[in-house]
Amino acid sequence: MFNSERFNFKILSVLRLEFPASERYSPPRHYHALIFRAHGKATVVKGGDRIRLNKNDVTFVPTGYDYVISSSTDEEVFVVHFEALFEKTPPISNMHATNPDAFITLFSKMLTTWQNQPCGFAYRIDSLFLSILEQLECQSLASDSKSSKYC
Repeated sequence: MFNSERFNFKILSVLRLEFPASERYSPPRHYHALIFRAHGKATVVKGGDRIRLNKNDVTFVPTGYDYVISSSTDEEVFVVHFEALFEKTPPISNMHATNPDAFITLFSKMLTTWQNQPCGFAYRIDSLFLSILEQLECQSLASDSKSSKYC
């Protein structure tokens, strides 16, 4: 999803959102989003492109990306909005989590930390975000049968 590229980032918000089955437009935003789908199915449509999103998927949406999202079921998602300085901004991408418990734990901890803002919360938020990126890389490598790296 991010090709192991190190990048500077700043977390802008962490949210848990619920949507009823619906079709809605998402305008372009000035920040990136990393989304964990805890419940529901949806389809993102932009032009002729369609991306199916299922429970336990992790989706990256780059800045400036507008789309229509259509869901036939109720949805629950955890969303991290962030700014980042990428050498080359990755395109929208979606990955099905092979270990969804790791993601639900990390996104939930991130949300609680964001809401409660305990002492040192900015460091904890960054640490949790990096742990999510670590999980993405490990699960991506594990699904690549040619990889000789292990997490």
